[in-house]
Amino acid sequence: MPKTTVALTPAGTAASKQMDSFNMPERADLVRLGFAYAVTHGFDLDRPDNFGVPGSKDNYTANTGTLDPDRRIEGLVVALYGELDEPYYAVETLANKGLLAIAEALRSGAIGSISDLLPEVGFPD
Repeated sequence: MPKTTVALTPAGTAASKQMDSFNMPERADLVRLGFAYAVTHGFDLDRPDNFGVPGSKDNYTANTGTLDPDRRIEGLVVALYGELDEPYYAVETLANKGLLAIAEALRSGAIGSISDLLPEVGFPD
């Protein structure tokens, strides 16, 4: 049976709470942000030994239909990482890794707000 949820680990949940100042309307938006950050920075799909267990009553869990209603996230994972038996396992891994990396960038001062995650855009004079 295919994976039907994407959940945060305890560390991923803690990291997402550090981004309350981002004023994202839904926790799912932070999960998508973590995923996008991880993909943009070329994170791999490996789960280190200290990754933690996703889910449980205290950690955010989303149904894949809620998180990815048009299945574009799943399609992106397949396009970037190849055919996978469980693409949402990869989404879950990348979202958690991305949230941890963003939280670390906030702690270190490398970024101060969500706008710091956007690429520099040059506007014509």
